[in-house]
Amino acid sequence: AGPRASLRCGAQGGRLPTSQLASLYRDIVVSAPTLSASFSSSNGCGPVRVTASSPDLVADKVRTLVSCHAPPDYEAVGSVERASSVVESWSPSGALVALVEQDADGGKGSGDPGFFIKVYRGRHLVVSVSTAGVHGEIHPDGVLADCGITWSPDETQLAYVAELKSEKRPTFWDSSKGKEETDGKKAAPGRKYDFRPSLGEEMTKVHRTGLFVADLSRGTVSAVRGLPGDCLIGQPQFAPDGGLVFAAWPSLPRILGLRHYNTRQSRLFYCSPAAFKEEQTEGSAAAAEAPQAVALTSGEGSEYSALCPRFSPDGRFMAFVSTDAIPFHSSCTRLLVMDWPQKSHARIVVDVVDVPGDDDAFPGLWPASGGIGLLPKRIWLSDSVRLAMSSSWRSQEVVILIDTASGAVSRLPVPGPCGPNGSAALLDVAGSRLLVAASAINYPPGIFVGDLDGAGGTTWNLVASSAVPDGHPCLPGGETEQHKALRAVRSLSFQIGRMVPSTENGFAGIIEYVLILPPKPATEEAGTAPLPPLLLYIHGGPHVADSTHFLAGAAFLACAGNAVLHVNYRGSRGFGQSALASLPGRIGTQDVADVLDAVRAVQAMQPAVVDVSRTRVMGGSHGGYLTLQLIGQNPELFEAAASMNPVANIAHMAASTDIPDWCWSECGLDFSPQTVPTAESMQAMFNKSPVSLVHRVRTPLLMMLGDVDLRVPYAQGLEYWHALRGRRSGLPTRMLVYPGSNHSLAATPNAKADCLVNAADWLQGNFETGDTV
Repeated sequence: AGPRASLRCGAQGGRLPTSQLASLYRDIVVSAPTLSASFSSSNGCGPVRVTASSPDLVADKVRTLVSCHAPPDYEAVGSVERASSVVESWSPSGALVALVEQDADGGKGSGDPGFFIKVYRGRHLVVSVSTAGVHGEIHPDGVLADCGITWSPDETQLAYVAELKSEKRPTFWDSSKGKEETDGKKAAPGRKYDFRPSLGEEMTKVHRTGLFVADLSRGTVSAVRGLPGDCLIGQPQFAPDGGLVFAAWPSLPRILGLRHYNTRQSRLFYCSPAAFKEEQTEGSAAAAEAPQAVALTSGEGSEYSALCPRFSPDGRFMAFVSTDAIPFHSSCTRLLVMDWPQKSHARIVVDVVDVPGDDDAFPGLWPASGGIGLLPKRIWLSDSVRLAMSSSWRSQEVVILIDTASGAVSRLPVPGPCGPNGSAALLDVAGSRLLVAASAINYPPGIFVGDLDGAGGTTWNLVASSAVPDGHPCLPGGETEQHKALRAVRSLSFQIGRMVPSTENGFAGIIEYVLILPPKPATEEAGTAPLPPLLLYIHGGPHVADSTHFLAGAAFLACAGNAVLHVNYRGSRGFGQSALASLPGRIGTQDVADVLDAVRAVQAMQPAVVDVSRTRVMGGSHGGYLTLQLIGQNPELFEAAASMNPVANIAHMAASTDIPDWCWSECGLDFSPQTVPTAESMQAMFNKSPVSLVHRVRTPLLMMLGDVDLRVPYAQGLEYWHALRGRRSGLPTRMLVYPGSNHSLAATPNAKADCLVNAADWLQGNFETGDTV
């Protein structure tokens, strides 16, 4: 049977064969690729480049297809598959593209990898620059390189982030132990096994970073001099005068994990072109005279975590974002603008919002383009007054316009057929045009170009979509399974619910939830079909949020016959700073109460939409923590549970995670790098841990762990699983371990797929694959 028939079976309460679940997942993810896009020129008048990525589960790799869509109708004019190992960066004019490829011959015996930076104009190679012997691993994306490989305005230089050259670490018996380093220092013997701290989860190759500039006219690469010491360096942006602005995170006294944080202390600095344009070698007089970088922000107060510098088109202003000094991993953000080239004190354009004026008012800035707190490469409009960004707005992600002169914030409607409850993410800005990805839970993403008019209106044009258009003709041999899967996704329905929590704990606020319902049975079956089971699918963080944008995993679980419930409990981002700050110190109680409030609200709906006797629960990270808390606090409520990389014993985790401060702050305790645990603090953490309730669990449990998870180490789930098996004879349990997978459980497409398909199978009651003791 096709996906639609499978859906009816699931919605009526039947158990789907595991093979059918696997096929359904495959068809959904293949038919709804992840889309991204950028303008090919700075004025937005040229073609739009669209990147579509989807998993190839047979080859166990992600395939990426790049296509160009030319205005005015944006028909695709060509496409090509791009190798996943290649990093590319287009110049502002769109005439040149830089490709970064690893040198197969390595780094000339330096111990560091070597790279080639190749610049093309059309199909013609303009220049190829080797980095061998200059630096180590290049970091082309993520929080350290939020704009990737950055072009200078005149397109003659490229700036990027890379590891500094490796220090020689000879053993006591290494014949090269007497050789000198390139900086003139001798390599001391016996240093081979010295500990090298990294930035932790998903950033284990980041140890000591620097900035480097490739001069395309000369074919050389130079290290930027005069950078602040004892800092990790990143986010370079060329200033209008040809200098560089960049961010620096202190690395002393201890490096803490940076992934999914926008609250780590950081400062913005400026260095003049003299810091990298001269012919310099380490130890030379020119290098010694290189000017020191100048601090632009203080690293205190409203500028505690300055990030993402973005220059206006006229070069007169530099915008950036920052948060207060708070101990949480995510925070409401403020937007600041600095006059340039005066580099004067930055003024606050949009400040942190503690409590929104009413339930629908602006809840503050919560940007998340490519990571918490990050922005697209281009955000300014051509008037150099307005800028755009996407932000969490309660349970939606929306695109907003900000007038930097007045501070006014306006919300743009979600384009396309996604409806007012859909979500939109800003991808690029060029001239007065916006490039946006819009989607909804039941509508896979589409790419839209928005033309802003003088009256504040926006005209949207569809560029590309992964959804099957209405009236799409069947293929000669009939519909493919992928077409059927997309139609199944489109037949899902969802709603955003809002309620007042039953417990205040000093802050009332609101709870929002997103309820996804599987397709209704065919008319002739509607009177007899059982209601679907309720699957509570809880987000992690805890300071993130579930939004209404399309997620293949949630769509798959709903298409498998579940009514899927996402809950944005108090502490989720996008609801104001006070709501977020209400949770630390109350994890395991406030968030549990909020989630149960939402479950009861859905179960009480009239007419009924779910089978109240069949409730399931799953989640990962803090969502995994809440899964274990719920089955411990409410042992009779859930018929099955699945937990992915859960926090299980906070006292244990505090000594082994890359973010120990999370353990302390979320338990309401103060943390500093000098903090030494006490019996009292360990007891407080244990009391908030699910393992303290393991003796009460009656729910069949599937545990899924990544064996190289540095955020919530693998031992967390292992400890809980062994404790449960030792106390609950006859309880079905199963543990899956994914080699090479970190916290996201997505080391390969197969790992991610296996995780979700096994979870769906377990939650529908297929415990035959589990162990009983």
